Amino acid sequence: MVESDGVAVRTAQGAAIPLGPPESNGRSQLRIPLPPLAPAVYSVSWSVVASDGHQSAGEFAFGVGMEAVEASTAVTSDAPIAWPAAAAGAMLLVGFALGAGGLLSELVVWQAVAREQGVAVPRAPLHAGLVLGAVGAASQFMLAVGGLSRLDLVLTTRPAVLAAIELACLAYTAWISWRPRLRAWTVLLLCMGIVAFLLGGHAGGATQWWAMLANAVHVAVALFWVGALAHLLIGLWRVRTAPPRALLAKAASRYATLALLLMPPLLVAGAITALDRFSEPAELVSSGYGRILLVKLGAASVALVLAVAARLRAIRVAPPRLGLLRRLAGAEGLVLLGVLGLSAALASAAPPRSVVLAQADLLGPPPLDGPVVRLDALTGQLAVFLAASDGELELRVLTPDGDPASDARVQLQGRDPAGEALELYPRSCGRGCFSLSFPWQAGTTRLTLDLTDSDWPGGSANFSVPWPPSPDETALLDRAIQTMREQEHGTMLERVSSGPGMTGGDHVIPLAGAQFVELEPYGGGGATDVRQLRSDGEERVLTFFLPGSALWFRLELDPQDRLSKETIVDAGHLIERSFSYDAAPG
Repeated sequence: MVESDGVAVRTAQGAAIPLGPPESNGRSQLRIPLPPLAPAVYSVSWSVVASDGHQSAGEFAFGVGMEAVEASTAVTSDAPIAWPAAAAGAMLLVGFALGAGGLLSELVVWQAVAREQGVAVPRAPLHAGLVLGAVGAASQFMLAVGGLSRLDLVLTTRPAVLAAIELACLAYTAWISWRPRLRAWTVLLLCMGIVAFLLGGHAGGATQWWAMLANAVHVAVALFWVGALAHLLIGLWRVRTAPPRALLAKAASRYATLALLLMPPLLVAGAITALDRFSEPAELVSSGYGRILLVKLGAASVALVLAVAARLRAIRVAPPRLGLLRRLAGAEGLVLLGVLGLSAALASAAPPRSVVLAQADLLGPPPLDGPVVRLDALTGQLAVFLAASDGELELRVLTPDGDPASDARVQLQGRDPAGEALELYPRSCGRGCFSLSFPWQAGTTRLTLDLTDSDWPGGSANFSVPWPPSPDETALLDRAIQTMREQEHGTMLERVSSGPGMTGGDHVIPLAGAQFVELEPYGGGGATDVRQLRSDGEERVLTFFLPGSALWFRLELDPQDRLSKETIVDAGHLIERSFSYDAAPG
């Protein structure tokens, strides 16, 4: 037999719905009449106590007239461009174009003409491309791991692994390219690097296999076009020394023909790729991603016009006008470099996604009013952020990429401060979001979370939630920051974990307090929900959160307000630090 301990129905805005008197069948059913409801989404919070004293609570959502509601719930995401990643990607693309595109130009454009003229094939700027590509790949690698001090995380992040593959392909290409017999085979190595680049961009996140294939064709054709043009420009600028003018004219004619033949598959492959990027045509104008794509299309069209003009006005005349050809080809090259830059920007920006939100997404979590206690844990490879406020419990689950875990499932149980067992059933409030109306009792509520996800390893985590929250301790945090600035000598022992079996060794780092505070995200302020979990007279424990960064901190302070331990949880990492201090040298 169960006894109702509380049932509440609220609108998405939090307004309570008046309920009729409950009716129980004396066993396991409870009926509560509802007044007429307008079309909208509503949440139901419930709590019951079994005859053995076992408490259960949960929350779920339902909709009235959902066809009308869902029709107006399409939203479009339009994330900003990561400009450092875009710059690194642009250098890498230009490097691949000069290398792979230039080598293909030697084979497809120049080899037959040079054999006919009885001269050697002019060399493409392979090594210049390798150097530029290596700089771009190294920049991507450093952005992925977060600096030289985080090299132990190379194998734990997909972008870092792909950047390492790019660097390996470029390095191996440089090693074998000096051997004439192997020079042509380096194209295959560079193609492997290009595939790694594509997997690191939005081609790797395409929802359809045909979109991935179309994007690969689109990028490959563009790189060949740019590389072949760069190879031709080198020949045009060296016209007074070598090769002969007749060779240049024939090579330019072959290049112009290829450029015209490559334009249709380039445009078709780009259009097919766009079908997977956009949900509706209006996003081409309404989203930043779409507007960049339109600019890229316009630039490619200008390059095509220049290629046609070069063929008609400079090549298909007698004698060929190499001076005009040099100017037109130079302008075409600048435009195509811009196209590659725009391609790198698109690879570093999330395409818009117009989706119809599910009921839980539409409802969202209720606001966290009043003081908030925030706790966190790395569960498997998933970061779990717990927030407790007056009458509310909220869980957020993030993947190592920093995105909400779209397929996360949670089971939550525990014991209240009196030791009574709890079974909690939070409702979904969006991707990676779970919410529950929960009446916190004075004392410490101990919760155990079991987390699973189809894409990432999960696990279990334990939380001890104190209630009521302590007063705001920002002043104590400020004192600790100032005290750390004053420490001149010390040692920090750091250990980083990215999940089960992925814990690095201990790193001993000399500590200079001012430099340490300068590098800490909270060193300049901005921490919220600064709470003291306990104080035993010797050690004090502070927890706080940095909004917008998905960083949670737990600091243990010694009696001198210095850090003795620090725990940081972010998306995909658990960082544990301990500190020791030396007396300043006399």
